[in-house]
Amino acid sequence: MSRIGYIVRKEVKNMNDNFGERILQLRKRLALTQVELAKLFDVDPLTISRWERNKRRPMPVHLKKLARLERIRVKLDKRL
Repeated sequence: MSRIGYIVRKEVKNMNDNFGERILQLRKRLALTQVELAKLFDVDPLTISRWERNKRRPMPVHLKKLARLERIRVKLDKRL
């Protein structure tokens, strides 16, 4: 395996390993419970828990909603 290939694989693994943590941090910054976030995404609260623990990955439609929430959070932070 080439050094570049190794680095890329390691970075992708790191990104995947902390994806759930990023969802958790976003939810907490928005002051939402898992139940409230689940309602926004029209999923079961257990699904949110699984995302945060890296047991499941959000579907593309949910990733788009997460990205929108992140942009909203950034805009709110800039105003404060």
